[in-house]
This record gives sequence, C-alpha cells and structure tokens, in this order.
Amino acid sequence: MSELNNGENSTRMSGKGGSKPVVIGVVVVIAILVATIVVLVGKLNKNTKEEPKETKDVVTAENVEEVIDEWVNESNDKHVPQYYTITQNTEWTFNDGSSPSNDAYVTNDATNESPVYFDIIDDDTGETIYSSPVLELGAKIEKFKLDKKLDKGDYNCTLIYHLVDDEQNELTTVRVGTIIHVLN
Repeated sequence: MSELNNGENSTRMSGKGGSKPVVIGVVVVIAILVATIVVLVGKLNKNTKEEPKETKDVVTAENVEEVIDEWVNESNDKHVPQYYTITQNTEWTFNDGSSPSNDAYVTNDATNESPVYFDIIDDDTGETIYSSPVLELGAKIEKFKLDKKLDKGDYNCTLIYHLVDDEQNELTTVRVGTIIHVLN
C-alpha cells in the first residue's frame, strides 16, 4: 500500500500538470514571507521613529476638541496647561509690507497659566515673517510691523503660539490659521 502511494505521488510530481500546483504553492509561500517581512520592517520603523512633540494641525472649529485632547494626554514632565485662551482677529491688514498693521492684535488672557509668544509663518514659503515678544498674562500686542517686508497681496499664514514657563522653556505649541492682507 505504501508503494502504491509513493508511486502515485512521484507520478503526480514529475508530470507536466503536477508541477503547476507545486510552483503555485511555492509562489504563495514566498509572497506570504515577503509580506510578513514588509510588515515587520514597517513596525520596526514605526517603533524607532521619535514622535514629534509639536501639534501639527492648525486649530479650527472642527478639530479644537482633538487638539485639546492631545494637550490633556501629552505625557511629559512639564506642566502643560489643559486649556488656553488667546484672543485675536483672523484677518490682518497692512497698508504696505513695511508699515504697522491697521487691525492685527493678539491678547494673552489673564486667566491663562503661562506666558506665550508667537511666530507667523507664510504657508507658501514656510518662512517666518514675524516673531513676537513674550506676552505675559493679560498682555496684548497690536498694530505691529512684520519682520519681513511683503509685497502687495493676500497671504495664508499660520501663527504658531509657543506656550512657555516662567524660565521661557517651551511647554507646547498651538497652530492657528490667519490671512494677512497687504494693500500696497
């Protein structure tokens, strides 16, 4: 009986039609091994990458809850405020690229827990066009000049608020979108 089974197996394996299932099986096994290696390498890369500490999203009405959750769940030794109130207008107008703004203002609410400063980034170029001084609790800055002269036009920008402790060490950042209009 064992001789008959051995004969059947050798006939199936050596015939032209019998080798197709073996080749397909080997190809499937190789594909599974390659897929497993790709998944493992991907997981290793994810585990070795350092997560950025900075919030990358621009704060909008749609994602404000998510950003607040990130603040609350941030795990580090610093005391990061669980809420923060900044008052600002969302569109700023400048008569020309080197004059103070007509209407720009930012207020660090007096009920906050920490000082703040902000940078304005031109979204198209990634260039910092203004860096504010540190605003203590309750402080307001308004009608300031940009650090970089801009040509006439409208500029989509991101304000990066840097919340800092009393020694000016950064605690966290928040990003808010704004539009800058340069009239002349």
